[in-house]
Amino acid sequence: MLVGAKVSARQIETNQIRNIEVDEKGGFRFLKLPPGVYEVTASADNFNPQTEKLVINIGRTFLRFSPVSSQIQFGSFFSGPIKKDKIFFFLSFERFLSKSSIPIDVKENIVEAFRRRNFSVRTGLLSIPDTTVSLLGRLDWQTSANNSIWIRYNFGGVYQGRAETFGGVEFENVGGARRLNDSVIAFNNTYFSSENNFVHETRFLFSNRDQKVPAQDSLPDTIVVENGTLGRAGTFFRLPQVLKEQVYQV
Repeated sequence: MLVGAKVSARQIETNQIRNIEVDEKGGFRFLKLPPGVYEVTASADNFNPQTEKLVINIGRTFLRFSPVSSQIQFGSFFSGPIKKDKIFFFLSFERFLSKSSIPIDVKENIVEAFRRRNFSVRTGLLSIPDTTVSLLGRLDWQTSANNSIWIRYNFGGVYQGRAETFGGVEFENVGGARRLNDSVIAFNNTYFSSENNFVHETRFLFSNRDQKVPAQDSLPDTIVVENGTLGRAGTFFRLPQVLKEQVYQV
């Protein structure tokens, strides 16, 4: 984290707030926090605040915030004439990748209790990816002095490894990975009549959106409490989610 960033921990039950600053090594600790549910917020100048909800168990004496650990963005474009003064093309591509470090901090006795129930769970600092992809293609064709055509294709793809939040005492199979594909095809024809002094335009558009947030586990949403500590695993009640949408416009 950024040195000097502000971090606050608010206990939801009592509304009590503890504040601290990130040290020169980019870390911080809250010592002797009472057990309960907390909202932890990190903020810094020129950055949007980030908030996590965590559950503090007996014996867990500090919280650690886990921001984005890496980001990569790249893209390219190509354009030019296919036939001079007649046909022109444009293509662009862009991709953004990021990884967030999400801590799973569950006591070993709780982990073993879930594994005895056939849950596949893991603890530690998990690297969760997010990816977006965009593609644009366009073709312009001047068929005559009075008539022109353009065709455009847009594609947007999203992969979100943490569509439903997890972390702390919630294992990763509580969350869901969101996959979204969004495609749009548009066609336009413009005709200008110099004799009648009018413009006739015909346009067609088709869009297709396909979104899926599958369940990460076939087992039900389960909370295990043992010796004052707890953990949560299994399929979140809002999962799976499926959305398919098609739109035609003329």
